[in-house]
Amino acid sequence: MVDDIFPRSQRHDENIEYSDVIYSEALTRVEDQVITISGKDLSCFGLSRPSRTVSNDLMQELDYDTEVLQQRLNEFVPRLNPGQKTVFDVSKQVESGEGGLFFLDTPGGTGKNFLLNLLLSQIRKDKKKLPLQ
Repeated sequence: MVDDIFPRSQRHDENIEYSDVIYSEALTRVEDQVITISGKDLSCFGLSRPSRTVSNDLMQELDYDTEVLQQRLNEFVPRLNPGQKTVFDVSKQVESGEGGLFFLDTPGGTGKNFLLNLLLSQIRKDKKKLPLQ
């Protein structure tokens, strides 16, 4: 199982080595399966419990295939209408430090989800993090 987690972690950091975090992630997955099957954690079976300092949600959120994201961008960015393209280009302002607070409010059916998914693909492709509310 660690051998599955390690290459995924290397996509985020090529210099990463086997560490307690990777072993803990594997042990967390094992415990999650045990809890799903038996409803009991590993301590009920005389085993030590994993350190859950690394959130599974965080690990999944950081696990994106940048090649797939780039393909998605190559395919769908040319399909943006002029208004969507203007909003998409705002991400360049953010990258150059000219950014600020941006608000997107349009009627239903105008392609907000399409646009936001492309913006997230761009951000994730570059391994950046962005809080959205």
